[in-house]
Amino acid sequence: MQSGSIARRYSRALIELAKEQALVEKVLKDLNDFQALLTDQPALRDVLTRRSFTSKQQSGVLRELLETTDFSTLTKHFLLLLVERHRIQFLDAIVREFKKDYDDLKGYVRVTVVSATPLPSKFEQQLISYLEGATKRRVMLTKEIDPKIIGGVVTRVGDVLFDGSLSTQLQRMKSELLGQHDLG
Repeated sequence: MQSGSIARRYSRALIELAKEQALVEKVLKDLNDFQALLTDQPALRDVLTRRSFTSKQQSGVLRELLETTDFSTLTKHFLLLLVERHRIQFLDAIVREFKKDYDDLKGYVRVTVVSATPLPSKFEQQLISYLEGATKRRVMLTKEIDPKIIGGVVTRVGDVLFDGSLSTQLQRMKSELLGQHDLG
């Protein structure tokens, strides 16, 4: 089974349970906190994902850790389930899917805009207005600066990429010129 389908299945089950218990925001926070902990503590991630440790050993380590957190009971049981079923290595993908499910539930769309320089606030507001009208969702905007794009913007709406950067336009022109005027 592919990791994407595993992540979707676990995420959907978790969000349904979280909705039933009115814990969606809490579970999302718990998952983010646990992910950050695994990033900060690579040895812990290693213990929880390495097959040389038994499921019982991994569960024991995780149980001790979870006793020190304020995670919801649902989150604690979910993380233990992942360890016991040797699915903890899919946590990052599960959290990504959970965030998508959360966004759908709340009517959000995540948009990332990359520009060579900071966007003028008027342009940013116009872009948000346009995208909210086009998607019929509330835009959660993330801005990034990348001088390599030279000018224009690269916009990612959910999983769709719109590349309006000057560097890409120049690259396309170069390819067209080289392809059409091959004198060799």
